[in-house]
Amino acid sequence: MIKYIPYRIKGIDSDNGSEFINQLVVDFCSKNKIHFTRCRPYKKNDNCFVEQKNYSVVRRNVGYLRYDNQNEFEIINQVYSQLHIYNNFFQPVKILESKTRIGSKYFRKYRGAKTPFQRLIESSKLTKREKSQINNVYEQLNPAELKRNINKYQSSLIEITRNKQNYIKKTLDKSDKYSLARFRKRNKPAKINPSIFVENQEMDKLREIVKILDDLRK
Repeated sequence: MIKYIPYRIKGIDSDNGSEFINQLVVDFCSKNKIHFTRCRPYKKNDNCFVEQKNYSVVRRNVGYLRYDNQNEFEIINQVYSQLHIYNNFFQPVKILESKTRIGSKYFRKYRGAKTPFQRLIESSKLTKREKSQINNVYEQLNPAELKRNINKYQSSLIEITRNKQNYIKKTLDKSDKYSLARFRKRNKPAKINPSIFVENQEMDKLREIVKILDDLRK
């Protein structure tokens, strides 16, 4: 993904999980001359501005299920290949400027909503050549087409979700460990609109499916 970032990465400050702190990441940072640090142990809020995107960018677009085979991996890569362009060029966000506490209430002041693309163009961090390159990319983009592509790949993920639900139901039908009636009662079929993938799913239902799948693997 480093090739998609329009400026030089000087440093990475990661969480403490082994998915970040491993020899592959260390070698990658060393090779690209990137300063690698980690957040403090047991301080979950150190990377809060990154963590808040877990729902709005990740879960909202690919859901909560565990995807664990090559086909699913490729579909998710296709979603992200379109999603990072759509979000960075066409989705404005507000940035918190200040937060003041008066009594028991917090008063927050935000900067005006702008896309990451607009903030980059207005910053002094990029050269004129880099800004020109990004502008050329922007002028060739079609947000409607990007959204259609995202929806197409999300539909594939929805089909995978339904197939996994059917697999669980067939497995439960032959098992005494779980009550099929209880499962059906707690996991009623949900109508899913690809444009708002997670909003029309019951999060408790998806977590229950993941838990059952993990139990069946044991």
